Amino acid sequence: VRALIHAIHHTDPYRPPLFTVALLPLSYVFGATMAAGLALNVILWPILLLATAAVAAELFGERARILAILVLAPMPLLVATSHTTLQDFPLVTLTVLVILSALRTRLFVRPIASAALGLTVGLGTLTKASFLTGVIGPLTVLALAALASRVRAAGSGWRGVLLPIRNIGLAAGIAGALTCAWYVPNFAATVAFLKSQFAANIPGTVSAPLQPLHLAQFAVVQVGYMSVLAVLLFIVVLA
Repeated sequence: VRALIHAIHHTDPYRPPLFTVALLPLSYVFGATMAAGLALNVILWPILLLATAAVAAELFGERARILAILVLAPMPLLVATSHTTLQDFPLVTLTVLVILSALRTRLFVRPIASAALGLTVGLGTLTKASFLTGVIGPLTVLALAALASRVRAAGSGWRGVLLPIRNIGLAAGIAGALTCAWYVPNFAATVAFLKSQFAANIPGTVSAPLQPLHLAQFAVVQVGYMSVLAVLLFIVVLA
């Protein structure tokens, strides 16, 4: 076990390990081929569909479950992604699980759901470094809505925010612990990898990708791709 942990930390420090670790048992069955990655996607398909159905039920009632599955399952981009051995399909699944866990915290009054939220966020960051850019928007809206609702509650005053603050801290602590376990010892390698990602996302040659302007451009692109619709949805639902 110690040798396995050492290999995970040092074989490819530029990329987070969860995707590789998830492929290990399947590689023993199917060999080091694309079949292992495709088998992982087959396992994740029902998780993704059921989690999406659960999100729909949380937002719109039980009758929305089947409709959500029927809308999601034939999406061309999602079907195409499921036929690749990339991180994208696991990331989609983890993003939906984060949204589901966030909804089930009931504005951070449920500690178990808050712990599950922290766990899924941590697993997401261990899958891809930019995972947080896709969920930070709705999670921020949810946290602010939780604090505001407790302050507005009759007779609760500022003492009422202690419960959501405690559960927000629980979720952040679990996510932070999982994230730091990988990114702290591999910080330099992660920065080098992110530099290459900046160069890939901004047209033209970027000689200094960590300049504030380039950081802002990259953040706008990522948030525009992944967070805007989710933020708007949370604002509508929580208003």
